[in-house]
Amino acid sequence: MSASVEASLASGREALARAAWAQARVRFEAALAAGETVEALEGLGVAARWQMDGQAALDAHERAYRLARESDDDAASARLAIELASDCGQFRGAAETGGWLERAGDLLARLPPQPEHAVLAYWRANQALNGEHDPSGARRLAAEGVEAARAAGSVDYEMVCRALEGLALVADGEVCEGMRMLDAAVTVALAGEVENVRVVEVICST
Repeated sequence: MSASVEASLASGREALARAAWAQARVRFEAALAAGETVEALEGLGVAARWQMDGQAALDAHERAYRLARESDDDAASARLAIELASDCGQFRGAAETGGWLERAGDLLARLPPQPEHAVLAYWRANQALNGEHDPSGARRLAAEGVEAARAAGSVDYEMVCRALEGLALVADGEVCEGMRMLDAAVTVALAGEVENVRVVEVICST
């Protein structure tokens, strides 16, 4: 990989971290001009999704997923399947979202603890709470996500799962305990312990 491509990828990652979606998209597109890579396509897809460009997000993530599968990279494939679930959840529908989550689960079952195990649990908990109106199931799945995040050493995803677990508790009638969990997760996020700005936004809007 050339120095210019590495610089574009680094600049794209930094722009994503600042939620500078347009800048990130430009930098990942610059990296892709030299050839397709999983990282550049994944970053482009994330930036496009936040710009509400659904077709570009889906196209980029589908291409990245195919590259990851061709390389037999199960971890990257699972991560891209989750990104595609997020794309479909926003721009397509429940059936495709669920299909990509199931594919992510199949891939993650082969792997040691990864942050994506927690992300998958979060998604399933979110579906249980908001799609199936099952707060008890959502509590269980979110708690599984907390444990998965701890096993993977991810404070970001531990907190986002704790926030959702708190919301599920509130929905299940345990308001005081649920609000304590929500308040704790928001406090950690705003104190700077959560690194990913997208995760901070999810926590604070839960």
